[in-house]
This record gives sequence, C-alpha cells and structure tokens, in this order.
Amino acid sequence: MFQLTASDWRGAVFWRGIILSGVVRSSACEEIERHDGRRVLLKADEFDVWLKKLERCKPQPANEVCGKWLEGLMRESPARRPKPKSELRDEAVRRFGVSGRKFDRIWDDKRKLTGANWGEPGAPPKL
Repeated sequence: MFQLTASDWRGAVFWRGIILSGVVRSSACEEIERHDGRRVLLKADEFDVWLKKLERCKPQPANEVCGKWLEGLMRESPARRPKPKSELRDEAVRRFGVSGRKFDRIWDDKRKLTGANWGEPGAPPKL
C-alpha cells in the first residue's frame, strides 16, 4: 500500500482514467509518475471533497457562453442564418472551445428554445 499526496494528484493528466480504472497512469515528468502502474484505492469522502473543490475552480462553462452567443444570433435573425452552420460551428470551436458535437447539441436546444428556422440544410438563400 502507498499513499498519494495532494501534489501527486495536482495536475495529473490522466486523473479521470486513474479513478475509473484504479491503476495509475502518468505522463512524463508528473509527480504521480513514481506510482505508474500501481493500483489505487480512494476513500470516497476524501475523493468527493477533492472533486467538489475542482468543480468550484472551473470558469463559466464554455457551453453556456456558446449557448448565449448562439441564442442571441438566433433571436436577431430567426428566419435566416447569418452564415452556414459549419462556419458557425468553426467559430464556436475557436472562440469558446466547445467540441463540434457539443455545438450541434447546443444548436438543437437553442433552435427549439427560440423557434428559429435554422434547421434547413444547406447555405442560407441569397437575396
């Protein structure tokens, strides 16, 4: 048995995989590297405290900011997209760091919420 210290966990790249599999995996030059390949047991209450602390440190979720941006665009022009969906997706990925799949989910949710007619395939019609 061995004990992982707070510095071992801090910044561990594969922390989620370690917790799910119970086996330490590390990237080069991490504190936790010295335990690579060993099995891990965690006390549930200590893990819950650590996880809550981690959640409090996160900035506003990118999907919320992206959703507000997309909802604003849909409310401004509910009948016509300003750009093709692929261009809006690329912009959202670049600006907010959301994945393409996440953008598609946000797109569907905001389209239903606003009633925007942005569900038609293809580029917006030219005037």
